[in-house]
Amino acid sequence: MGVLAWRRIPVVAPIAGLGSISEPCGFAHTHAEKEDCAGDAKMCHVLVIEDDWLIAEHISHLLESAGATSITVAATEADAIAAAHATLPGLITSDVQLAEGSGPSAVQTIIGTLGPIPVIFVTGTPEACQPCDPGMVILGKPVDDRALTMTFRRMAPFAG
Repeated sequence: MGVLAWRRIPVVAPIAGLGSISEPCGFAHTHAEKEDCAGDAKMCHVLVIEDDWLIAEHISHLLESAGATSITVAATEADAIAAAHATLPGLITSDVQLAEGSGPSAVQTIIGTLGPIPVIFVTGTPEACQPCDPGMVILGKPVDDRALTMTFRRMAPFAG
C-alpha cells in the first residue's frame, strides 16, 4: 500500500473533544468498490469495529441513514478480520481500544490482505491510534453525528 497524502481540516462549528477532522486527499478506491458495490450509485458494505454495543448501534444507525446498504458489527480484533474476509467492506469504522485486541491492528491486517479500504476511527483515545496511517480519519468520542455522517459520505466508495 502506498503512502497517502493527508491534511487536517478545521471543524466549521466547534465540537467538544473533536478539534479537527483528518481527511485523505486523493484516496484511490480499488477492487473493493467494484466487487462490492451495486450498480445503482448506492454506498457499499460497512464494517463497524466497536466493542460497546450501544455505540455500535448508534454508529450503524447513522451510517444506514447516510446511505450504507449493509453493515456488519464486530466487537473483537479476530471477529473483525473474519467479518472482513466474509464480506469485503467498502469502508471500515473502528474504535481503537477493544476488549480483545485493537482496532488499528485489525485494520492493518484487513488492509494488508484485502488491499486499501477507507477507514474512520471513532475513539475516545485518538492518541492511542497506533498504527494509524495518515490517510485514515480519526474522530473523537463522544461522536458528533454530523461529523461522522459527513466524513462517511466523503469517504464511502460509490459505484461507478
